[in-house]
Amino acid sequence: MKFLINNVIIYIFLIFSLISCNSNINDSGNNIEFPASNVSYSKHVQPLFNYKCSYSSCHGSETTTNRLVLVSYVDATRYPGIIIPRYPDNSILIQRLDGRLQPRMPLSRDTLSRNQYNGIKTWIKEGALNN
Repeated sequence: MKFLINNVIIYIFLIFSLISCNSNINDSGNNIEFPASNVSYSKHVQPLFNYKCSYSSCHGSETTTNRLVLVSYVDATRYPGIIIPRYPDNSILIQRLDGRLQPRMPLSRDTLSRNQYNGIKTWIKEGALNN
């Protein structure tokens, strides 16, 4: 009887583990909402980058074929011109997101919402701080 109860508990644990993994994999980050001001890198920008940019081989590691890695603040701000604090429209990141520079990002169908795009612009306009 004790053996059966232990197996049932393990089985239930495995089911809940798989369910939570699936929900994380299928979460596309569309639920990330940016405030109109006081955008935080750690609360808003990095989670969005994690879901939309660095989860795949696109901008996720040093071994990527792209030069731009978006895993951390240091990575995202490493190259001059990608993010120009206080000048979002001059930043290459914004120009890629809005299509002024090709290829437009993100390449996948899982594009940014208007709120997310504006939030990244606001973060840059507010100084692109590591906050």
